[in-house]
Amino acid sequence: MRDRDGKPEGPTLDDLSAADDAADTGDRDSRGLPPSRHDHYSGDTSQLLDDPPEDDELPDVAPRRDNHSGDIDQLLDDPPDTDYHRGRFAGYQAGSRVRKFVFIGLALSSIAAVITGYWYITYLHANRTPQHAVPLPDGTDISKRSRTMTWSSGQARLGLTREPPGLLAIELPDRTIRLAPGCDSAQVRLDVVDGKTVKMTVLFGDIVEEPASP
Repeated sequence: MRDRDGKPEGPTLDDLSAADDAADTGDRDSRGLPPSRHDHYSGDTSQLLDDPPEDDELPDVAPRRDNHSGDIDQLLDDPPDTDYHRGRFAGYQAGSRVRKFVFIGLALSSIAAVITGYWYITYLHANRTPQHAVPLPDGTDISKRSRTMTWSSGQARLGLTREPPGLLAIELPDRTIRLAPGCDSAQVRLDVVDGKTVKMTVLFGDIVEEPASP
């Protein structure tokens, strides 16, 4: 670059070469160090202009024109109707239709899965193969065996089942426990003290209670 008088600004190639030669010949500055080529880029107040030019004396420089600069006359009189100003919200709204179909599909699939599972469990329950609570040898006759149990005192965990040879009734001092209609098995935890049932908990199944016979 050159200044206003046509002289080059900063050190020239000759100046840099002279500095390198001085360093090679052993010249030293006041600190005993060889001169640095970077000293040509530094200066003091003696290098300032005594009479700097005014702003109106500076040459007119044409403004830079490129693709990123322009004037108001370059704006559109009728800009297109777009949603660029909404940013990410516009993209989110554009995908709302797809999300709606996905949500509807997931909801219908969940409902179908619940209905199918309930139907399958009901089918298995209705078509299951009954199994005896206690496997019996072939030819065993239990028709004369009592299926009623008497419990008079203490804590116990007892079960009822319709499959032979399981119990159908449990006689307590103050009540009799039987299976409820439609229930195949049940289990209870009870505590009998001094001829009274002080606590009874149904662990699973349904039961009915009948008062003890006088």
